[in-house]
Amino acid sequence: MKRVVMILSTLVIFAWCGTNISAAETHKTTPTKAHILADTSVQPSEKVQKIEGTVVNVDTEKNTITIKKVDGSEITLKAIKPKIQEKIKNLKAGEKITVSCKESKREGMVLKNVIKEKPDKGKGKHGKK
Repeated sequence: MKRVVMILSTLVIFAWCGTNISAAETHKTTPTKAHILADTSVQPSEKVQKIEGTVVNVDTEKNTITIKKVDGSEITLKAIKPKIQEKIKNLKAGEKITVSCKESKREGMVLKNVIKEKPDKGKGKHGKK
């Protein structure tokens, strides 16, 4: 009887250890959603667009800017970062600018950078004496 109990308890211990080892190996080799999201090779690349146009409107309360593009269409972009929010506060309607932006699932089109076109200082001065 002792022998049967000893053999059965040994089998139970081996079966239990084998299940734990097998489960641990499965856990390590099966990537979770967090592992996939953390892996940058799986995520889509960020597509940054450059847009040239004229400022139509700046809404400092909503931190948005509306730009009339060269093709005549208008686009509204959101400034999320404080540095960009400060930049758009200094823009006026009618100014020519170039912006870089990207698509955000939560925010829509988001501003990455704003560059004002410098006015041509030489215009109007030539020919005057």
